[in-house]
Amino acid sequence: SVLSAPTTAGQAQSTTVAVSVLLMSLVYIWAIRELHAKKQIKARDAYYSGLSPLLSSVMVLIVASLQLIPFAAAAFLYTTARTSSLFVSGFEDLTFFIAAVLVGILSLYWMSSTIIAAYIITLPGMYPSQALRSAKKLVQFQRFAVFKRIFSLPIILGVSYLGLLVLVIRFASSQVFFVVELLQLIVLPLIHVYLYKLYRSLI
Repeated sequence: SVLSAPTTAGQAQSTTVAVSVLLMSLVYIWAIRELHAKKQIKARDAYYSGLSPLLSSVMVLIVASLQLIPFAAAAFLYTTARTSSLFVSGFEDLTFFIAAVLVGILSLYWMSSTIIAAYIITLPGMYPSQALRSAKKLVQFQRFAVFKRIFSLPIILGVSYLGLLVLVIRFASSQVFFVVELLQLIVLPLIHVYLYKLYRSLI
């Protein structure tokens, strides 16, 4: 019981975080769409209206999860082979690592349209299959450009986070924990603003 309790608590916390991110993402997307249309919004309306496509959004996320299976399988096989010392030489290790990276890029390449579908599905009266088809048409002949924009997002966020953290440590070290907590709160809406603008640029 003592050994399994931390694992159970960790799984429960991870599930809570995932559900919270999903729910708040829907709220943020609705608010961003309304503000983009220059409409006045209320927090109450964002929660009531924004959460309406919850089931449809979950269906789109399931499709995205299926597209990540090749990458997850390649990463698992590579990690297992390396920890078990199955690679005879560094060349075999490097070759398998490159293959795993290529499979991961392929999965993310497939997901480029599914990520756009996650924003289309929040439109009123939209169904998952319809959103996926519409997203596929939007990224047609532009999938690589969309993939580059999506791939650059974590790089931009990572560099910005580290740069800001270095500045805070240098000039206001006593406020480091406050700034870190603040960044964790604003990173999700920033991600959705970036991706929503990407989605709008394809229309």
